Amino acid sequence: MNEDLNTPLSEDDMQTLDMFLANLDGEVPSFEALDGLFCALRCAPSLVPPSGYLPVLLGEDDGFEDEDQARTMLTLITRHWNTVSAGLREAMETQTLYLPALLVDDKDQATGNDWAEGFLLGVSMTEDDWDDFIDDEDLGELLVPMMVLAHEDDPDPEFKSPEITDENRESLLNMMFNSLMLIFAHFEKQRHR
Repeated sequence: MNEDLNTPLSEDDMQTLDMFLANLDGEVPSFEALDGLFCALRCAPSLVPPSGYLPVLLGEDDGFEDEDQARTMLTLITRHWNTVSAGLREAMETQTLYLPALLVDDKDQATGNDWAEGFLLGVSMTEDDWDDFIDDEDLGELLVPMMVLAHEDDPDPEFKSPEITDENRESLLNMMFNSLMLIFAHFEKQRHR
């Protein structure tokens, strides 16, 4: 198979990858969460290679039925990694927003929960890069929409976010999109040292 690894995924590709991830015991349950994870990993200056993120995706059992499925899924994952990388770079250079791949609920509304959880997982995988976000209140504020959305359904009442109205959700999603670009720009010099 001689596939261009820089070709963005089609809707069918996304659904295939989404169903594959949903059937694994890894920490990334959906395509939306994968997009969030990859955005965080591409923002951070520390490069996490496939050997670092694949175990997080695949869990204990790699879940591949056979070599063909493994090749197909790894190709789709690599293509999306490259799409996220190119998309974030292009958005920064054109001063536009990278629009994350968000699932919609039964009311056809994007929730952003999986994306935010995936993003925070990526932050935890490159934790040392994010010290400035702990020390600097303004930088820390950039992570607030991700934290609110990630903890909306938290089973622990101590961490569960307050109820999010439709209007607040739209505002949080917009804040999250803006935060993503500000975070990517913040790390730009460190990524190119």
